[in-house]
Amino acid sequence: RAVIAIYNLVPTNILFSIIVLASISSWFYLSGGYDATRIFIHNVINNTYSTSGLVLKDVYLEGQEYTSSEEILKAIDVKIGEPIFDISLWDIKERLENLNWVKYAVVERLLPSTLSIRMIEERPLALWQNNGKLYLLNVDGKIIKDNNLERFSDIMIIVGKHAPIHAPSLIQSLK
Repeated sequence: RAVIAIYNLVPTNILFSIIVLASISSWFYLSGGYDATRIFIHNVINNTYSTSGLVLKDVYLEGQEYTSSEEILKAIDVKIGEPIFDISLWDIKERLENLNWVKYAVVERLLPSTLSIRMIEERPLALWQNNGKLYLLNVDGKIIKDNNLERFSDIMIIVGKHAPIHAPSLIQSLK
């Protein structure tokens, strides 16, 4: 009875058109036509970028002092020659800021072919000795790293369970 009521409200040609369109759309998606079309359009766009010079040719990096080049290359994960608009600036920024040393990063496209990255790294404040192990602390008293600390042998060593909490104010008082 409800079907008859709907059928009477919708003209036959509109109902038939909706069923045909839904059937064709389903077939197109399930047969792989949608994916093939999407890939084709993506390739056409990439070829257009390539011929117009909108591909990555240079990466400028500024602010690197402590972070290793290997970590940065892994985090930015770009390839020379890839379309510059395929590069997600937010993803690169997020991956860089997840590195221990990187406090903040700015990632920009400089058209037609350059990626510019400016980083602000953590500043080492002190070495914290706890249970016989050394940790490098930043200016907020948070651990930056706990290995390969030879480079920081000339900074102050603090000791004690709660030393990281009080380290910033201690250093400020000593200044």
